[in-house]
Amino acid sequence: MMDFDQLDRDDYLGTCTFDLSKLKVKEADAEGGREDLELNLSDSKTNEPISSTISLSVRILSLAAVESVRVEVVYEYERWTPTGGWGKKFPGNLFSTDPGCWSDGTVLKFAMSMEEVEPEVEEGWAVKDGWAMVCGHEIRADGWMFGNSFSSKGWSKSPGPVHFCRRRSWERKLITKK
Repeated sequence: MMDFDQLDRDDYLGTCTFDLSKLKVKEADAEGGREDLELNLSDSKTNEPISSTISLSVRILSLAAVESVRVEVVYEYERWTPTGGWGKKFPGNLFSTDPGCWSDGTVLKFAMSMEEVEPEVEEGWAVKDGWAMVCGHEIRADGWMFGNSFSSKGWSKSPGPVHFCRRRSWERKLITKK
């Protein structure tokens, strides 16, 4: 495990292993059995315990469930400017060097609208749920994560003094047609 530092080197936190055969959840179904784990970290060289833990949530899905549901992701971006605050207008908030205010899940394709980057629904698949903003335990209620550029490698839940960009994830579920 490593932490993530925006302006400094990432720090080593420790290592852990877990034998998946020891999971209490044994049955896989369409919804997936779930088990929440707390794992103790240790030093990888000395194997000495470190006073840190990680929380891990494991879901077991049946192969049929995995093959019948797919999640697609797109990202929405905004830039902060002193005169305009947060926004995605061009010209205005966005710079001429910004690739666009939407990207596909691979972050390789950018455009100015969601429709231009959303994946096409392949033959044999149907949209189960429309696009929904992702938020939850590790993400702010408004979904925004903060970075210093649209191509940031690490996005932070909290804005910082050099975070002039933000992005949030949008997901939709697809199911196989039967």
